[in-house]
Amino acid sequence: MSTLKILGLTPSDFIRMARAVRRVEGLDADRPLDLARNWGSDDVSSIGVYNGAASDCPPFGIMLTDGAQVTSRPGWYVDKGKQPDTYGCQRNFLVAQKAGVYSDKFGGAQSGIGNRYVVAYDPADGTPAKGDCWGPRNGTWLAKKNTGGFRVIEPFDTSNGWMLCYAEPMLTFYGKNAGTSDITMGQTGTINIFTGTSGSETDSGVTMPNVLARFGTIPKNSFLQCAIDYQQIGPSAKWYGLQIIC
Repeated sequence: MSTLKILGLTPSDFIRMARAVRRVEGLDADRPLDLARNWGSDDVSSIGVYNGAASDCPPFGIMLTDGAQVTSRPGWYVDKGKQPDTYGCQRNFLVAQKAGVYSDKFGGAQSGIGNRYVVAYDPADGTPAKGDCWGPRNGTWLAKKNTGGFRVIEPFDTSNGWMLCYAEPMLTFYGKNAGTSDITMGQTGTINIFTGTSGSETDSGVTMPNVLARFGTIPKNSFLQCAIDYQQIGPSAKWYGLQIIC
């Protein structure tokens, strides 16, 4: 006996329930449902999202959370996303479904069952390898190499630039005080982020501003490990020097 019969439901009842869920999530209630669990479908594992950016988020693009947006149903809200404007991410992200999300429109984001996501990557950075770290950077919806946020499981569709990965928050980074002066204890300064193979990292060309010299002065031209302040994770993340290597 089917589950629907046990519950006293007809297929039409199930469809109406599914449409109701989509309305709550701010999605198109009449969009066909693909109940087969496969990567690339707009399925029932979606969560509602609103793209507040001025550009469209592509299929499997990364968004950063930017508050909440009221839906057409008063009192019901969904996550509001924006185009990334930081280096890396923690838990402050959303990943679009295959349909992407148009600018100023509601759509679907992956719910991350089992902490797994299909993420679009930038082919200009090459093909992701198993175990690599990729993540968001300023001004792009696509994951970039040597950036915290996601750990690669498999680049399963290289023609489209899609990879299967799991979320891994960026909580530390390695860098250098390349400025012309020391950053004295209790003050903040800009740190150049270094990436690549451990022990032979190179300057990524990206900087992290407002890094706090918490435990002592950070001399100019010194390398250091930086950690995130757990009290200010997300859009206003704060970093501090953890270990200084002169």
